[in-house]
Amino acid sequence: MQVGRLAGEQLVVAGGQLGAGLGNLVFSLVAARLLAPSAFAQLAAFLALYLLIHVPAGSLSAGSALSPGLAARARRRALIAGAAAGGALAVLAIPLGALLDLSPVLLLAAAAAAPAAPLLALDRGRLYGLGRRTRAVGSLLAEPSVRLTLG
Repeated sequence: MQVGRLAGEQLVVAGGQLGAGLGNLVFSLVAARLLAPSAFAQLAAFLALYLLIHVPAGSLSAGSALSPGLAARARRRALIAGAAAGGALAVLAIPLGALLDLSPVLLLAAAAAAPAAPLLALDRGRLYGLGRRTRAVGSLLAEPSVRLTLG
């Protein structure tokens, strides 16, 4: 009975991750269809930078899932680290934009997202650790929903 319950919980989380991935794929397909090739290339570069920020920050989820109290204790340090990374990216937006042939506006948008990345990861991990998988899945599904709505 315990194995079936655990498998069901993991299926819910995996389903949420699959749904989020599908939502992101739909966003990319719509953008590819609507944007000119050069504009889509800029968007793809932004999304790659977004992943470079969020994937390492996402590793904080594991720690806060194992120790949900870690999320509260580490929140201030995570915000400072995210703000420092975002600030560095903002300061370097113009030279990096010229070097990478990207709009500095895209780099500034990524810089604005950086402070939230570690906080989001800590809180998602905390939700997993507390057994609040439905809320964690909801946060996974919210991201592509917002992208599709605003994008």
